[in-house]
Parts: sequence; C-alpha cells; structure tokens
Amino acid sequence: MENILQRGFRLLRSLPKTIYFNFYYFPFKTALRLPVFIDHHVRLMKMGGKVALNYTPKRFDIKLAPSLMKAEGYYLNYK
Repeated sequence: MENILQRGFRLLRSLPKTIYFNFYYFPFKTALRLPVFIDHHVRLMKMGGKVALNYTPKRFDIKLAPSLMKAEGYYLNYK
C-alpha cells in the first residue's frame, strides 16, 4: 500500500503526460477537468485518432497505468 507521500510523488511525476494527453485529445473546457490519468510508466507513441466521451467527465475517470493492467511496459499505439 502506497503512503500519501508516495502517491503524491507518483501524481507529480505523471502530471506532464496527463496534461499533454488531455489537451491533445479534448477541447479546452473538457481538458481542464483532466478526465484521463496517464501514469508516468506509460509510453505515448504515435498519438493520433480521436477520443470521445459521451458523458460529463470527472477528474481521472479513466486511468492508464501498468499497475492497473497487471503488467509492466504497456504501450499506447494510435494510428
């Protein structure tokens, strides 16, 4: 179990990718809510395509992290 300090450090390390992803794929107003959390272990390669949310998102509704997927080194390849 991660303590509060470790969780805060993990969030801090993940913020640049999270902000980049959200502002790349969503309109400004939606991106400000940061609906998608991207862990710092996830590699973003060849970003393109579209992401659509059919509801009003909340902060970190969608989480992409290897620890959640039970594997290390997941790659997100968008064509």
